[in-house]
Amino acid sequence: MIRGGTMEPHSGKVAVLLSVYNGEKYLRDFLDSLVAQTFKDFVLWVRDDGSADHSVNTIREYQDRLRIDWVDESSGNLGVKRSFDRLLAHASSKTNHLYFMFADQDDIWLPHKIRDTLAEMRAWETRYPGNPILIHTDLSVCNETGEIISDSFWRYQKLNPDRIELNRLLVQNVVTGCTMMLNRPLAEIVRPIPQTCIMHDWWIALAACGLGRIGYLGKSTILYRQHGSNTIGAKGFTLRTLWAKLFEPLSLTPFARQALCFYDTYGQWLSEIDKEQTDVFSRLPRFRFWQRVRIIRKYRFYKHGFLRTLNFILKNWKLREGAKQ
Repeated sequence: MIRGGTMEPHSGKVAVLLSVYNGEKYLRDFLDSLVAQTFKDFVLWVRDDGSADHSVNTIREYQDRLRIDWVDESSGNLGVKRSFDRLLAHASSKTNHLYFMFADQDDIWLPHKIRDTLAEMRAWETRYPGNPILIHTDLSVCNETGEIISDSFWRYQKLNPDRIELNRLLVQNVVTGCTMMLNRPLAEIVRPIPQTCIMHDWWIALAACGLGRIGYLGKSTILYRQHGSNTIGAKGFTLRTLWAKLFEPLSLTPFARQALCFYDTYGQWLSEIDKEQTDVFSRLPRFRFWQRVRIIRKYRFYKHGFLRTLNFILKNWKLREGAKQ
């Protein structure tokens, strides 16, 4: 481990996890937003995922203003999922960290993000003591220069944060990683984050839904920057974008593999209905179209909104793979 700066390492109740990769262009905006946080009892854990720019030097410039710990590895580029898994492993090994947050290098955190998310987390922990708990929030979508496109990602995408039942979460994730806070009981059960999951935030949301609780804060805590280098962007939800998606290729295999891995990992702790739903969904690609439609309707494997669900069913009709997948 490389410990930088004059502040005591590991001393924060909250661990902010940053996987950086060629993020020099927007990194100062993000780091400045951390400096401006009203809640100060946090440590920034950083892992460089093989950057070829000056990202590492940029972060080191902030070592006197932020408590920073580095996950110093020679493993190079691991990709988002494995890099965040390493970060969570190192940060959770420090017993004073009680809460964990994921950060993207190109976003801007609003000043009360940590404070407000933590307040919501503590309210849920009071209601459900000892439970694994995930809290997430809304986001404001902005363009490359920081100009607001929409003050609510949920409205922009027509998502309902109340619909977080497992049958829906198996089909579509609505929990954005850069808004998440995990308490320690949840952090201890989500590792290792498997490579078969679609994204680390989706995996963590499934675990929280199946074994604990998911709560949300109905306000934006972050400026979610959209630009050409985004790993996953936030395109507006319109009939035009929906029509375009209809002609995109569909493979149920990644969804099914994630569900199967989730079942194998947590099945013994799931409720009977959640276990049944996860098992059936993991086998969905094996069925013919009309069988899949009946299963989708029976278990309400629905996406958010009628049009998304209709699109999903129609794309299943185009997917004439059956047992071949």
